[in-house]
Amino acid sequence: MKSITDKAELIESKQYIPPKDLDQIELTNLELFQLFKRYDRNENGFLEIAEYIQCLKDSKINLSEAEIVTLGLSADVNGDERIDYEEFMKHFQDCLKMVRFQNQLQNAYNDVLRIVQGAGAAAAVSH
Repeated sequence: MKSITDKAELIESKQYIPPKDLDQIELTNLELFQLFKRYDRNENGFLEIAEYIQCLKDSKINLSEAEIVTLGLSADVNGDERIDYEEFMKHFQDCLKMVRFQNQLQNAYNDVLRIVQGAGAAAAVSH
């Protein structure tokens, strides 16, 4: 199985339909701003990648470890190894939606793969 092709087929066949609320978070823009400011310890308007990851871990946003790391790496839009306030506020929800979509699609793909592998194992036992 080629995972990218198979994932595309899951979407095209409507076996996987992403929820509409992938980018919904429990924080308002003001709370996101306050979160950024709390972790901008030297008040230079930037979060280093490690600070950003810690910020996400400590937030009220329900994220898996994989989502946190992926968000941490993808939020640095300009590649300067730090997240400025504009990147944080402008790209956070877009990055969150992408990460959640990828994780949910991967989970759906894993479920299909387990079913296929289970069916193959059952067929081998019956012969």
